[in-house]
Amino acid sequence: MEHLISIIVPVYNVEKYLEKCVLSIVKQTYKCLEIIIVDDGAKDKSGEIAEELAKSDTRIQVIHKKNGGLSSARNAGIEAAHGDYLMFIDSDDYISPNMCESLISEAIESGSDLVECGMIKTYGSRAEVDENRTLLRCSGKEAVELFLTGNTHLKPVAWDSLYHKDIFKNIRFEEGRLHEDGWFKYKAFYKAKRVSVIPQCLYYYVQSREGSIMTVKVRPKNIRDILDAFEHRWHYFEENGEKHLTDIAKAAYCRELLSYYYVVNGSLEDKNAVRDFSREIVDKLKLMKGFVLKSSHLTKYRKKFLIFYYLRKPSVWISNLRKW
Repeated sequence: MEHLISIIVPVYNVEKYLEKCVLSIVKQTYKCLEIIIVDDGAKDKSGEIAEELAKSDTRIQVIHKKNGGLSSARNAGIEAAHGDYLMFIDSDDYISPNMCESLISEAIESGSDLVECGMIKTYGSRAEVDENRTLLRCSGKEAVELFLTGNTHLKPVAWDSLYHKDIFKNIRFEEGRLHEDGWFKYKAFYKAKRVSVIPQCLYYYVQSREGSIMTVKVRPKNIRDILDAFEHRWHYFEENGEKHLTDIAKAAYCRELLSYYYVVNGSLEDKNAVRDFSREIVDKLKLMKGFVLKSSHLTKYRKKFLIFYYLRKPSVWISNLRKW
């Protein structure tokens, strides 16, 4: 008996891209699909296009809802899903014809609750393939550790993976966040008993659309949202009694604070915003001083962090940091 896969497609003002996305799903070699298009209050013709597509394939259902953002749309799709497995496809992207078949085959063969594939970034006529990939099979906790320590094949995105329905028994996407996947993927890894990463690149990630989340200019709100997600990770594992994962997540948070200090100083045009946000990041780093001095995960970063604790002028911080 084939396993039903529910594919959730959140839609908001993507009339130019939606048909290509949905047709790439309809044409999958694996046919046991439920395609849930969630119209998140689109102001263009996306909702009408979705309804027309539904007329051509009985596997497609359309949900129209008040605009609530990407996480809200995905959560509505989860509530409506009947599948043994779930997938999320962003409506301005598209997928290879064998993506579903490849992911479900690996899930069945390995017993994995979460199977991730590689992606192909597209820039108009140019494509960038996620190369040098190998098959990875591990436990969910091992996947979390690899993810937190920067394994490049475990991505902080929702749309490159197949998830067993049980993963969603107690978790949903965080609503009201700009970088919602950063609040979700590590929980999915943790909930999975077993995780696989296959070498094939099967998801086409379109980079050129204006107005997408990924093309929004760097702003303090965006950075705060990312840093909040990193901070939430170690609190999450701490609450679940996972000391080892907590320490790794704390270290990742500290490294991210340091990294975004450079981002703030290099990308924000408002000098007052740079000064205020730089101070905010330094204050957060100072709160982590005790952990930084003891953590075995931050040994090679320790000199960089100490500069923040003992020097006060931003110009001096930047000058000294670049020396290390």
